[in-house]
Amino acid sequence: MAKLKFYYSTMRAGKSTLALQINDNYQKVGRIGVLFTSNSRSGRSCIESRIGLSKEATNINKTFDIYGHVKELSKLFHIDYMIFDDVQFYTAKQINQIADLVDEFDIDCFCFGLKTDFRGVMFESAVRLMEIADEIKEIEVKALCWCGKKGVFNARIDDLGYMVYVGEVEVIGDSQYEVLCREHFNKGMTLRAAKDDGLV
Repeated sequence: MAKLKFYYSTMRAGKSTLALQINDNYQKVGRIGVLFTSNSRSGRSCIESRIGLSKEATNINKTFDIYGHVKELSKLFHIDYMIFDDVQFYTAKQINQIADLVDEFDIDCFCFGLKTDFRGVMFESAVRLMEIADEIKEIEVKALCWCGKKGVFNARIDDLGYMVYVGEVEVIGDSQYEVLCREHFNKGMTLRAAKDDGLV
């Protein structure tokens, strides 16, 4: 029986690497998969990890009809599994479409993404996945805050390294974010701020 699985973590914890590893493992035993991504780092249509791995994928936006697209693909070839990277940029409607593909076409679907935005608020797609996914897993590789604690928030920072509290929710680029633990996220204490205070 196919399942909808949601793998989440902060930035720099290896979500895309795990997605590509699952794809490689499945391909090696002859299973056929389709890969999707959104707002990839390089702007190319691929799932790409920070350690240099990449694989071609369909790049989708918020109006992309995932269900209709896969329904047409299924007329051409059998699909065993699908991988969806950067699902924080998907809509709740698109998550519902993915769930329908699991149930109606018996396709295993693996979703990878962030749970919360730079304000610490859950993305709508993450909320929906938490509500309907068959399996929810936090990725075990943990990104660390500057203090050494587990990072749980993706803080947005300005060019000087201080926390930003307002702005567009979706901004692409690693250099504009810093992973912080709950305590230092709530205090607005980035690495730069900690250095200013003589804490590091």
